[in-house]
Amino acid sequence: MYNEGALISKQREKMGWNDVAVLGPGSLFSPKLLEIGGSAVDGLHTSTIFFDKDPQPEVQKFVKAFEAKYNVTPNMFAAVAFDSLNILAEAIRKAGTDRKAIRDELAKTKDFPGLTGKITFTERRDVIKDYRYLIVKNGQWALFDK
Repeated sequence: MYNEGALISKQREKMGWNDVAVLGPGSLFSPKLLEIGGSAVDGLHTSTIFFDKDPQPEVQKFVKAFEAKYNVTPNMFAAVAFDSLNILAEAIRKAGTDRKAIRDELAKTKDFPGLTGKITFTERRDVIKDYRYLIVKNGQWALFDK
């Protein structure tokens, strides 16, 4: 989590281990990590399914509309909710309102173009999503080009 990640990074910085690459889970992606960790988190890498500064036009359109309506920047949960409702609406459009038909249509979802990337369901109905790779640069989250 971001609290622990920030504290570990501060300890690493105090020990002079500035040449050690720091990678962590998506739970590190938070403005709080930057606030708590300060300069110690610069260079930290993580991943996320939604990044509000992603330059893709559909992401920026969503961010601007969300901020205008709610006066706050959307997080990944807002983006996942948006994608979920759009996938469901598409399934209902194709299958009608019968529950089993909707379930079957959702199971066919492949490469649905969501804010969180292309979305596909496996045969077990697990979701496959794209990830964005991030790095902290100069105290800010930025996309990391692999």
